[in-house]
Amino acid sequence: MLIKATEADFDFFYGLYMHPQVNPYLLYEIMDKKMFKPIFEELLQQQVLYKFTDGVTDAGMCKLVLHRFRDSHKMYVGGLAVHPAHSGKGYGFLLMQDIIAFAKANNRSRVDLSVSTENEKAITLYKKCGFVIEGTLKNFTYFIKENRFGDEYMMSLLIAKKENNMKSEITNSNSIRYDNSPLPGELEGAKKLLFVCIENSNRSQMSQAFAKIIGGENVEAYSAGSKPSGIVNPKAIAAMKELGYDLSTHDSKSLDEVKAFAPFDAVVTMGCGDACPWMPAQKFIDWVIPDPKHMEPKEFNEVRDFIKEKVEELIKELGVKI
Repeated sequence: MLIKATEADFDFFYGLYMHPQVNPYLLYEIMDKKMFKPIFEELLQQQVLYKFTDGVTDAGMCKLVLHRFRDSHKMYVGGLAVHPAHSGKGYGFLLMQDIIAFAKANNRSRVDLSVSTENEKAITLYKKCGFVIEGTLKNFTYFIKENRFGDEYMMSLLIAKKENNMKSEITNSNSIRYDNSPLPGELEGAKKLLFVCIENSNRSQMSQAFAKIIGGENVEAYSAGSKPSGIVNPKAIAAMKELGYDLSTHDSKSLDEVKAFAPFDAVVTMGCGDACPWMPAQKFIDWVIPDPKHMEPKEFNEVRDFIKEKVEELIKELGVKI
């Protein structure tokens, strides 16, 4: 997920900007913390600096600049990096997907970035995500200590405009998450469902998965927790893997992170009690489903199968074509 940077993140950003494997591809020369501090504070003031985390580990960063006026259809991405300690884990691709979803949520049809012509790994990643090289920027960067210039490729991604503007208020949140779920307005006529439990680690995650499996393109399914744990329970991942669904692609989210997708056709709660706040929806349903997080696999799978039955009943009740 992308999280807007705060003062508390200074050491993380300083360490990544100055990392010897990362620094050659970024804007700033190696400097001490005292020199970097005002640069960091200026970026915070501009509200363009984000860190990328999987909910447990801070793994990467980027700058996201939303242009204005005649350029208000564009977004620029800069300072993009994944910490070398987390390379090879797929974080780069996940970070790029979150950036693209951020652009879509802000109704941007063009995303620009520049990349060193020497950074083959990054170029390959950007191409994989749909970016194309539009030209070469000669002598674009000057390396003081090496007394040489570096060239960069100008790359862009064009995003098809939707007739309905997507919600942009999501960017006002300090914590932003975009997963593979459809963005608002992407599925015309689809029923929009939200499943809520306490930790968003087991029951609501499996409910969301079954809604996607059963409802297909006729359902937009989301899940959240009143007190999210930040992780999806490995037991839930294993249980859904038995049915051919990869729950590891999900993440544990708060209600604030999904409120931008409201109103919902139905909000289903299960065990969060008074901690579940009101969400704009046509229907509110409460399922009495035990929390399986401490159960053995056999009992856990029984809860999983019960959830599947409940989701099937709900989708039929809502008149979804399956």
